[in-house]
Amino acid sequence: MPVYLLWEFETPKEEERNKKRHKLIDEVNIPYIERKVKEGVKWEILDMSDGTGRVVELQTFETMEDFEKIWRDEEFHKMVTQYCRTVDNVSVRILRPAISIRP
Repeated sequence: MPVYLLWEFETPKEEERNKKRHKLIDEVNIPYIERKVKEGVKWEILDMSDGTGRVVELQTFETMEDFEKIWRDEEFHKMVTQYCRTVDNVSVRILRPAISIRP
């Protein structure tokens, strides 16, 4: 069963905070994600925005086991804490499929 992390946040309006955010993404977040994927975690990330500064990010894990590999990792939580300090109005939801209707 897949597991989803749904993130919503606002990018900072201040140029310096936004530069710090991008630096963190490039130097910490992306290398961490790439390493976990190389280790076998089935993890996909889709960022979406309407241009207002509000971002919705959907992180998809193929299985609960894939999700657990990052959720139980202290390094992941340190990275997330650090990142959340660079954005505003963060919310996170852990989701799983409920009902699927297909034609």
